[in-house]
Amino acid sequence: MGLIARGLEARGLPTLTMTCLWEVSMAFKPPRTVFLDFPMGCPAGKPNEPALQRDILRAALILAPQFGAPWKISELPFQWSADGSREWEETVRDLYRKGLN
Repeated sequence: MGLIARGLEARGLPTLTMTCLWEVSMAFKPPRTVFLDFPMGCPAGKPNEPALQRDILRAALILAPQFGAPWKISELPFQWSADGSREWEETVRDLYRKGLN
């Protein structure tokens, strides 16, 4: 996505990307990126939770005009688990270790 965003920006179309992979975004340097510390594949929130997804999208769009420096990443303040638990990380690791079979 970062390379596509850079190409679109070079043609005059502003972009805003959302990522769950900070290191990858730093490597590809998209013009404006918001980061969510969520499982990979869920940069707009949890599946089947449209209210959360709307809140995340609104927060990202509110930040968009505030980006000044090129290749800036801003972190959004949302958590995957309401209690701040990071148990989802192990679940994701297991999925990738075992495969999706």
